[in-house]
Amino acid sequence: MTVWPAKIATAFVIGLAGCNSSNESNPVVGLAAQFIPAVNSLPGVDTSRPPAPGFSSADIAANPQGFILVHTAILGDPVLARRTADNGVNETWLSQNGFSAGFQDGIMVATRGLGEDLLASSAPGIRAAIRTGGGNGRRIRDRIGDLNQVIQESFECTVTAGAAESINLGLRQVETQKYAETCRGQRLQFENFYWIDAQGEIVTSLQFVTQEVGYLRRSAL
Repeated sequence: MTVWPAKIATAFVIGLAGCNSSNESNPVVGLAAQFIPAVNSLPGVDTSRPPAPGFSSADIAANPQGFILVHTAILGDPVLARRTADNGVNETWLSQNGFSAGFQDGIMVATRGLGEDLLASSAPGIRAAIRTGGGNGRRIRDRIGDLNQVIQESFECTVTAGAAESINLGLRQVETQKYAETCRGQRLQFENFYWIDAQGEIVTSLQFVTQEVGYLRRSAL
C-alpha cells in the first residue's frame, strides 16, 4: 500500500497558508494572558476547551520554547503539546488531549495514545542527510501485527531538498528550506516533509505515524 501526504494535506494545514497576518510577531512578550487567545486564533484550534493542567498562559509565557502545536486528523483540531522530557537529543511531548510523541533531533521515533501507534523507529542518517542538503538513510520501524505481535519493518529512504519557502506559523513568519524524505519498504511507501530554518532547526514537519493514524504535524510556536 502507498501512502502519500498530498491526499490528506489539507487536514494538516496549521500555518503554511491562510493564517491571519495581524497576529503579534512575539505574543509571549507582555501579558501572559495574551498568549492563549493568540494560539487559539489559529485555524482549527478549539477555543471552547479550557487549558489543561500545565498549559496555562503563565506556563507558556514562562517557557515558550517548551510548547509546540501538534495535529493528527483522527483526533481533530490542532492542540498544544508541552515538553515533558529532554536529554539534549531525545524529546517527549505530551499533548493537551493526552497522546504523546517522541522525537530524536526532530525526527519522530515513537507515539503513544493514538491507537495504532508507532511503537519505535530508528532513522540513522536521515537528519544528517537533511543537514548536508540531501542523501540516503534507512528506517527501522516497529508496529503491532494482526496477532498483536511486534513486527519490524525496514525502509530505504532518500532525502531531497525542495524549494525555499516562507511559512506562516500563525504567530510568526519564518524563512525555511523544505526537504522531502521518501521511504520504501516491502509493503509500504510514504513521505515525510521537513521545513528547516536558517539555524538548521525543524520548525515544522509532517511525519508518517501508521496507516491507521496517518500523519502527525508538529509546528513550533
